[in-house]
Amino acid sequence: MKEKILPVWRHIEELRKHIIRSLIAIVIATIILMQNKYFIFDYILFGPVKNNFFTYRIISKLSFFFSYSNLFNVFRKTFRNTK
Repeated sequence: MKEKILPVWRHIEELRKHIIRSLIAIVIATIILMQNKYFIFDYILFGPVKNNFFTYRIISKLSFFFSYSNLFNVFRKTFRNTK
């Protein structure tokens, strides 16, 4: 396969184009994510703290299906700050 031999300035120009495209993509992603920050923080990052988190519900249903109801009830408990 033949490779193109480009002068140094062409390589720098190509690098500049890629950097600019990357920065534009980062800015767009940041804007989209900041518009949805409450969803991201409440349901994705801090979701496992809540008792009704979907994996806890799935594990609880599986525990009842396999008759291990007492084993997986840990997921239904609420933890309190004890002082």
